[in-house]
Amino acid sequence: MIFALSSRLLRLVLSIAFGLTFEAGGQVLPEIPPVSLKANPGGGSAFSWLAFRDQLYRVERSTSLASGSWAQVGDLQAGDGRWQTFTDPDPAPKAFYRVAVVDEAFSPSVLAPVWQLDATTDFPNVTNGTPISNWSGSGLASDVQTNVSNRPVYREGAAVFDGAGDHLKFPMWAGGVGPEWTMALLIKVRPGVINYHNLCGGSFAAGRALELQWWEGGVGSRIEGDWDFGLIRSAYNLYPSDNWRVLIIRSSRGLTRTRLDGFETWLGLPLKTVGQSGTFNLGCGYDDGGLSSPVSVRYAAFIPTEIGDEECGKLERWMERKKQGAYPEAQLFLSGGQSNYAYVYGQMRNLLGSSFPNAVLAPSSHYSSTSLMAWMRDREGGGYEVAPRVDLSEAPPESRAYGKDTIHGGDFTIEEWREQIERVRRNPKSLSAMMFVQGENDTDDAMYQWKPNGQPGGVVDYDQHFTDPYALADSYGERSLAWNQAVRRALGLPDMVCVYERVFYVGLTRTGVQNDCEYRQRYSQLRAMERDPRYLVVDASEIEREDGIHFTQNGAARYSRAAVRLLKNSARLAKLSYHARMIAMRVIDSGFVPTDAGLAACETFVASPEYPKLFYLVVPSLTAADPIDQERLRRCNLVVHQNGIYDIGFDNFNSAHATAYCDFDANQQVLGSAIEALLTAWGVSDTVEFLEPF
Repeated sequence: MIFALSSRLLRLVLSIAFGLTFEAGGQVLPEIPPVSLKANPGGGSAFSWLAFRDQLYRVERSTSLASGSWAQVGDLQAGDGRWQTFTDPDPAPKAFYRVAVVDEAFSPSVLAPVWQLDATTDFPNVTNGTPISNWSGSGLASDVQTNVSNRPVYREGAAVFDGAGDHLKFPMWAGGVGPEWTMALLIKVRPGVINYHNLCGGSFAAGRALELQWWEGGVGSRIEGDWDFGLIRSAYNLYPSDNWRVLIIRSSRGLTRTRLDGFETWLGLPLKTVGQSGTFNLGCGYDDGGLSSPVSVRYAAFIPTEIGDEECGKLERWMERKKQGAYPEAQLFLSGGQSNYAYVYGQMRNLLGSSFPNAVLAPSSHYSSTSLMAWMRDREGGGYEVAPRVDLSEAPPESRAYGKDTIHGGDFTIEEWREQIERVRRNPKSLSAMMFVQGENDTDDAMYQWKPNGQPGGVVDYDQHFTDPYALADSYGERSLAWNQAVRRALGLPDMVCVYERVFYVGLTRTGVQNDCEYRQRYSQLRAMERDPRYLVVDASEIEREDGIHFTQNGAARYSRAAVRLLKNSARLAKLSYHARMIAMRVIDSGFVPTDAGLAACETFVASPEYPKLFYLVVPSLTAADPIDQERLRRCNLVVHQNGIYDIGFDNFNSAHATAYCDFDANQQVLGSAIEALLTAWGVSDTVEFLEPF
């Protein structure tokens, strides 16, 4: 393999030998993507490269390096942030290939925009941090913002709106929006944005035709009425907090198409297109200064036609290049699970954005009846493997699979996450990750559940089921370990942290077998955690419920705060041995975060020869800085419960002092000294009381 590199041109000269696979190696420039080459078993030649969204690529071929004759093969290929695969339609027995990044000459002026706002050129002499009282662009100029507190500031080639009322008001342009239009925005949506916060919008006189709002990581628009909300959400719903977003909206004939970072969705919206006047506001909607978003705007343009796909692609790549190489590292968080996943999604998203630098949330698309049981299936010969997604819509009414037509196999979930990751990945960039998973069905009587089997398009037994009521509960730990490792391998994230909910039912009448399943599932999970130091659990036993299963809004907030605490301390926890990690995980989950010395004290404590004889340890005197966390800590003061290997979740204990319960042959003096040393390292001054031993 021969490489010839330049700053804008990657020449990968790769010799294809059928039946062999080559991987590109050696030194490459930072902005050059890796390339892999392979020969198709059935003949022909194929190779792939990670195609960045701001670049256009040309594939060239030569039959001889000596000739120096290179010819373009196929059409130019536009990058979309994912791996591009090229297959030569007419391969030679032996050939050399190279991939070139094409210098694309394009200016939005060829699209005849009504107006353009370009912060990189409209503020030539403005220094960082300067308040912007008005913005004059090409074809449009705002009114002067007389309210000083509502002025955005100029920073790093963008107008930065603080989300606390900052906005600029532009008179509606002649003719208004019109029946067909395209709007383009290069924006950064920063931490603190919530649902219904506005990016831009027109007054009521403009029919709200261009009022855009951030909604669940996508984009929404109001239509005619006060509260009519039309969702024009992009299928690409990652939630970056420090990444520039390319947003292009095209509308005509009642159809609105939204492209967010190159990924498109559409919706029919009866937008008002005639008799428009009024104003257009950047940084808020129709209500000046109300529901404003913390956003940065580098470029905005309005085009009075619906541009075609080819022009849209050119405009997107031009806007991508206006990011000027700003691709910060992302803290990547994967999310998915059952119904409580839907309950915590919004709060988890906001907490992640405010707690981590450049948090990116990649959610799976399903909630409800998908459990770990559906993601992993039994492997022939032992163990577990990722279950394929199988269409169960044809399942007969009397079968176990009936009513589970929305089930998603683990392969679908992993592929969904993989696609979302590739949309923010730049080479080389590091990623950290978590996964929120919940599985109520895995704590239930397995005999009533369909057992995943078959392959997509293959024969499916719709009545296949488990014959052991404890089959899922007892295997939950092993299944979860296999799932963690499968996701890590598939996504190339070997150190990914996995945070689960420890499922718990509150106030529900359940059979004896169901109660046993719940206990055995927790036991299985906690035992399995011994072999995975990056596997953490939020205990949900005391969280408020609506119906015994689903969190209240307050309960969802408590869960989300606990998950974020564990994530922020996951690297520290991973360094601890199993029993020390269980203790530290439980107190951090509750709301108390030990210092490094406090974590080291956990190791010293569990190393005591008397520790295995300790069954319970309650510490009611632990404190948290935040009142919300303190309330959870007050109810979750059970630090150690080894009876049955940490068998139950948190509970209410109202003892006045630290209280221990141990085996009858434990040396209480030695054990008491070990507990006091632990509490001292935690900054707690308390006496230890022993209950009567067994």
